[in-house]
Amino acid sequence: KAWLGQFSRTAAGEVERKGVRVMALCPGFTHTELHQRAGQDTSGIPEFMWLDADQVVAEAMRDYARGRRVSVPAARYKFLTALGMVTPPQLLDRITAFLRL
Repeated sequence: KAWLGQFSRTAAGEVERKGVRVMALCPGFTHTELHQRAGQDTSGIPEFMWLDADQVVAEAMRDYARGRRVSVPAARYKFLTALGMVTPPQLLDRITAFLRL
């Protein structure tokens, strides 16, 4: 995920002078049919972590209009992203393994 964000920032910088805008959308868990169609079990994901698709789209469009290169909708995901940036990688690995994300 970090790679995608950096790639999008770099791509945006390279093509903006040509009138092309690039923004990565990192929506977190969003209520759509994606997981069901993929046959993924989402029963272990707490309801408070899910976002409404309309909310994600509205926040993404607002970020796009503001010229952001990476959009992370919802305060909870902004917080988790910031926390992930200051947490040692080994600890993140352990947390991820524990939560089975």
